[in-house]
Amino acid sequence: METCKNCNHPVADKFCPNCGQSAHTPRFSGKELFHEFMHGFLHLDHGIFFTMKELLLRPGTTIKNYLHGKRKSYFNPFTYILVLSAFTAFLISKIHWGSLLVEIGIVQPGEVDAAAWKYSLKHFSWRLLLGIPVAAFVSRIFYYKHEFNFSELMIANSYLRGQIDLFMLILFALLSFVHLQVVRSGITIFFLSAWMIYIAWAFAGLFNDKINIWNFIKGFFCALICFILEMLILNLVILRRLDVLF
Repeated sequence: METCKNCNHPVADKFCPNCGQSAHTPRFSGKELFHEFMHGFLHLDHGIFFTMKELLLRPGTTIKNYLHGKRKSYFNPFTYILVLSAFTAFLISKIHWGSLLVEIGIVQPGEVDAAAWKYSLKHFSWRLLLGIPVAAFVSRIFYYKHEFNFSELMIANSYLRGQIDLFMLILFALLSFVHLQVVRSGITIFFLSAWMIYIAWAFAGLFNDKINIWNFIKGFFCALICFILEMLILNLVILRRLDVLF
């Protein structure tokens, strides 16, 4: 007799009699990834605040549990990121208009096309979704010897990008009250550092049974490359010309 991957209760039917989760929880493949994606649009699973709390306190363990079959209590990853990105995009458009490249001093405010930035915010969710396969590809390269396939890393990075939305929301809310550029840059750099430290911590917990300094450093460099690529991809649309970056 099989046991439920969510609660370890014996299962003799299609669903667990204890928690109700489906007895069929295969590894994520391309087919399963598509099913989860469609499920994210058509159904709202329970547990968004529980999922948010668990991802904040135990990101690596939470994602590992989900990928290993404990899915009943967690919010669907695609629903999670779509809900948070839509909420973040709506609020950011109301409280803040600038790019992170401006806030950290790489690009001057006068070099940003405001109309292009507004257009970019309008399609914020799609921009964020396009960053997920980039992060999955980078993390697959860094952790190619580990158990999770590309589809599973898409799931993992969907959850993490949802949490990053929360970081961004807090950051832009703070920036809306600060006008001195030096202070704004300091706040932004602090939040970006916290962002990468969080991802490094999550990767270390996801791919390793024990978090040590080496695992954390490896996760940090993976997070840093993901961040650089994502910022380039997501911010190029708001620049008038490529030579602004150089």
